[in-house]
Amino acid sequence: MRVRIASSLVAALALFALSASAEVLTNPGFSAGGPPSSVTGTPLGGPSAAPPWTTWNNSAATTTTEHLANFQGRSGVIHVTTTGALNGLVQVWAPFNTGPSKVTHTANIWVARGKVCMGTGNGGNTGCSASTRGARKWERIRGVNTVCPANETIIYSEGGPAEYYVDMASVNVVSQRPCPPPGGQGQPDLIVTEYGFKGPAAPDPGNCRPGGAVYIFGVTVKNVGTAPSPSSAALGNKALVQVMSQDKPGWGNGMMLNALAPGASQTVDVLVYYLQADPQFMWTPPDVSHPFLAIADPLKLVAESNEANNTKGPINMGKPQGCPPLMPRPPL
Repeated sequence: MRVRIASSLVAALALFALSASAEVLTNPGFSAGGPPSSVTGTPLGGPSAAPPWTTWNNSAATTTTEHLANFQGRSGVIHVTTTGALNGLVQVWAPFNTGPSKVTHTANIWVARGKVCMGTGNGGNTGCSASTRGARKWERIRGVNTVCPANETIIYSEGGPAEYYVDMASVNVVSQRPCPPPGGQGQPDLIVTEYGFKGPAAPDPGNCRPGGAVYIFGVTVKNVGTAPSPSSAALGNKALVQVMSQDKPGWGNGMMLNALAPGASQTVDVLVYYLQADPQFMWTPPDVSHPFLAIADPLKLVAESNEANNTKGPINMGKPQGCPPLMPRPPL
């Protein structure tokens, strides 16, 4: 999730020097607005309607923003719409590999549809640690950074497309204790060593119906780093391995992993379910080919010595076994 915008750094660093507990974001209340923005593609970033906030797409999508003077009883609000998961607002408030070791982040969010999350981390190694729970009401979410040091804050769609409004975001420093130095020493490194299709396949009739698993993949993740990797449980029960379609954003699944000591591996079965939102996409045309990529640490929650070796594949899959489903015969 990398974004590199330098325009906000001077003001943010000046605030940072004033007090260890000072607000580090610029335009945290979205009082300053600009023209609407739109960005399409991945990985791709652009401006937002509330500078120096920017936008970033981690999945193939269109993300738009507009600044509103008033919305639902609040003044100075940014409206964000995105057609994919893990896309939205970003603010880089300190240089990469610098910043405090611990911060708290808070945001007031009104969700029209979907789910929204917030996180703070180190440049591209930034994942979410706070999420909305409801919709069509103002909700305050809170969390802490899961990666050290902290220098970038995100407010993203979570799990799929979303439309949301934000009228306040805040990041405050808790500790400036030194972080472990970046690099290959003392860091985990998660890679996918084995990735394969397990079924269903003929003569199995398949399970082409809502709620059924249409593909099952076996994935082995190994820690080839020099320090243990955290468990999914320690990261808020987030998936640490994922199999995701590359031609349909959001079609796939993720699984949690245990903590892995250096050299240890874990193998999981990842079930990809019937695509209820667009069933015909699975089998149209008859010779369709769906590329599925295996991804270790898909949300970039683990501070790894190598962030560029997390994927394997893709595996190109034909239409799922048993699709399209047989239609019941009409009564005589």
